[in-house]
Amino acid sequence: MSNEIEIRVPLNNEQIKLKRKVALQIKNTYGLKFHPLVVDVISTTHLSSDAVRVVAQMTESNGKLCRCCNRTLKQDISMLVGVGPTCAKYLGLDYINHPDDVEEFKKKIDARVKEIGQFEFWIPKSQIREYVKGNRLKFLTEKFYK
Repeated sequence: MSNEIEIRVPLNNEQIKLKRKVALQIKNTYGLKFHPLVVDVISTTHLSSDAVRVVAQMTESNGKLCRCCNRTLKQDISMLVGVGPTCAKYLGLDYINHPDDVEEFKKKIDARVKEIGQFEFWIPKSQIREYVKGNRLKFLTEKFYK
């Protein structure tokens, strides 16, 4: 990378949406069965004139979007646990069909996320689709990229 500097900044799990190109690189590098399109950025390690190197992990947030593929979740149970049936399979988990199983399933997902662990990768500014939560990474990239 050109004009690369080491800059270690903790980011307190700021959340960003990535474009497919970077998500595919993460998938291939770390042997995942899905594209992690939404990640929680833990810290930066380096900045260059056209990219930032970060340490990130799968997002911990739940809601109407899948934690793995960022698609809109349609089933109530999927919204409660944060993944759909297909991505549950990609995580190596049997999907549930009863609300009584939600809490146990969430624990299994969290354990799988911890098992997958953190990834370190370069993100060109053009590959950040959206800054979802937090603003320190956005501030760093906007100040450094010209």
